[in-house]
Amino acid sequence: MKRVLFLLPYFFIVFSIGVFFYKTILYGLLPVPTDSLVGLYHPWRDLYAATNPRGVPFKNFLITDPVRQQIPWRKIAIDQWKIREIPAWNPYNFLGVPMAANIQAGIYQPINVLFGFLDFPNAWTLVIVLQPLFGALFLYLYLKNLSLSTTSAYVGAMVWAFCGFSIAWLTWGTIGWVALCIPLILYAIDRVVPHVLWSIGIGLVLVFMVVSGHVQIALYGLGISFFYAIYRMRRVRKKEVFLFILFSTTILLIGSYPVWKPFIQFYLSTARSNATQLSTISGWLMPASHLIQFVVPDFFGNPATLNYYGVWNYGEFIGYIGIIPLIFALSSLFIAGVSMFWSWVGIISLLLMIDSPLTHALYSLQIPIFSSLQPTRLIVLVDLSLAILTAFGLEAFITHKTKRLYVSYGIIAFLFLLLCLIVTYVSRTSSNAETITNLAVATRNLFIPLTLLCVLGALFLIQKIYKKSVTTIVVACIVLFSLVDLFRFGWKFTPFTPKEYFFPQTKVISFLQAQPKPFRVMSMDDRILPPNVSGYYGIETIEGYDPLYPIDYASFLYGDQKSSIALQRIFTLHDLDNPALPYLNVRYVLSLSLIDNPNFVKVFEEGETKVYQYTKSLDRVYIKNALANEFSSIEYYSDNKLTIITSTISSRVLVILNRYDRGWTTTIDGTKAPIFKVNSIFQGIEVPEGKHTVELSYRPL
Repeated sequence: MKRVLFLLPYFFIVFSIGVFFYKTILYGLLPVPTDSLVGLYHPWRDLYAATNPRGVPFKNFLITDPVRQQIPWRKIAIDQWKIREIPAWNPYNFLGVPMAANIQAGIYQPINVLFGFLDFPNAWTLVIVLQPLFGALFLYLYLKNLSLSTTSAYVGAMVWAFCGFSIAWLTWGTIGWVALCIPLILYAIDRVVPHVLWSIGIGLVLVFMVVSGHVQIALYGLGISFFYAIYRMRRVRKKEVFLFILFSTTILLIGSYPVWKPFIQFYLSTARSNATQLSTISGWLMPASHLIQFVVPDFFGNPATLNYYGVWNYGEFIGYIGIIPLIFALSSLFIAGVSMFWSWVGIISLLLMIDSPLTHALYSLQIPIFSSLQPTRLIVLVDLSLAILTAFGLEAFITHKTKRLYVSYGIIAFLFLLLCLIVTYVSRTSSNAETITNLAVATRNLFIPLTLLCVLGALFLIQKIYKKSVTTIVVACIVLFSLVDLFRFGWKFTPFTPKEYFFPQTKVISFLQAQPKPFRVMSMDDRILPPNVSGYYGIETIEGYDPLYPIDYASFLYGDQKSSIALQRIFTLHDLDNPALPYLNVRYVLSLSLIDNPNFVKVFEEGETKVYQYTKSLDRVYIKNALANEFSSIEYYSDNKLTIITSTISSRVLVILNRYDRGWTTTIDGTKAPIFKVNSIFQGIEVPEGKHTVELSYRPL
């Protein structure tokens, strides 16, 4: 019986996660924003044109990144694993970039084992669903270890699993996996005695966090773990603490070496490595006005309802944990003990992400790495702190320590009332149509938080009147209303889509896949085949979408005027007269309009999408200044390897129209040969006279 009772909280956690994902469990809908792919872009709009002539409806235009980055990148990595190659090179964007350097691809994420047993859509769905499950379980373990009651630990765990940060980044399938490691590390730090064996275990969890797919959140996790270890072990002998941290760090560095080593190498060749003043860019820091979203999440509207009027972007600023949990969290601020630690973590993190003279001065110092990290992502530590403080606040209520809680409620209620009065006054006195429209949105979204405030006030009153006899019922109501609020918030933002929307096959895609490789495609319109997406289908493009883009490629494509813009993320080329075009190995051009140019011949069409063949494109490999009887041909081609046969009557330069990277190695007839840059970006190899076999392979380490 005791064993059953012990497992009961874990059952409730699993059950709660199941309730949130009921559309997946009962109806087979995937928590993946692929409705935006088929609803926004061709050729998928053409595929569904007969049934949806105006396009497939999509829920949330803001979260297209998972289908334009994380899913294609993971698919490329999984495909390479399946042919027993370590994912190393991504040839599908930017003329090629090191896949091993792309931490967001999650190449070494252990959860990738799912893709070996399930088809990609179902495996990816599990990747999404398991994030809040493990996040909740790990924080529950941590909170229980702090001697909190089961109820308090459960509520804190649910707040963490479905807070604004977790919901905003849920469909990415990477950030959540990094963040969920943090409470597990905290639990391990509290449980263990500084010892070599325990430090190895924690080191392995740190490795898991680093390889899970997001370097910035991992850095925050590493930082907070270090300070927490110092805080919790302050009474342990300094020598033992030093050895504990030393061994953990050593395991981390060794275990994550295949990730951080190529990442750092590539990072230094990107624009983000240049010291740049980024704090002046809109949305880089959170405007102070957006603190309202901690109380009223949709005060500025919501992208899912197409009425968001706040600063870019909603997902970066939303730290909502529920108005009821927020009141409990604020009541725990600066209480002695662990609450004090998390109070300072939350406040310092919040101050570092708010747009203020302090943060502008700090980021103007252009500190390497630190100044290139978007500070709004510190909201992960803010929400984690609030979730932990919520558990402490509820514990105080359960044990009838309510004085601070009532003060917290009074402060929030007063501020909320003041906000309502200001909105009402401005709405009635303003003559600006846009302001009136925006405040109408804000007014509607005040209703639910106001209702919850009133409900909580009534529950407090009932508990005060009837005291201990109704505490269990009151607490149960608090838990229920908190969960309903968080689930409502999460369901509003998160799309659940039919499986057939998950990167469906179209006639244009099938046509391109059937053509002999290698070649690249180019889109003449941003509404066609968005950057990175083609990689899911094994189709190479010249476009790319990644904040870590190679400077040399930007310079080659656009000239120097754009290569230094650190926040440039998306690269496309819609100019058919660009002098670089012949060298990009573009064989096919996709367009929604007719191309009136003799160098482009229409060869295929599906709906509005037209496919043109570019007749002036250079082959992927060629002999520079070749004579009539000299040639080069590709015998074998894959993502990471290339075999070329050459025949020349004298020493020549073999040009490969792939982006140069020092990770590429080459041999000529089995003998190692040097590889060098040609035309500032491409690969070049000097081949001797006669017939030879040239082999190239990419090794990032």
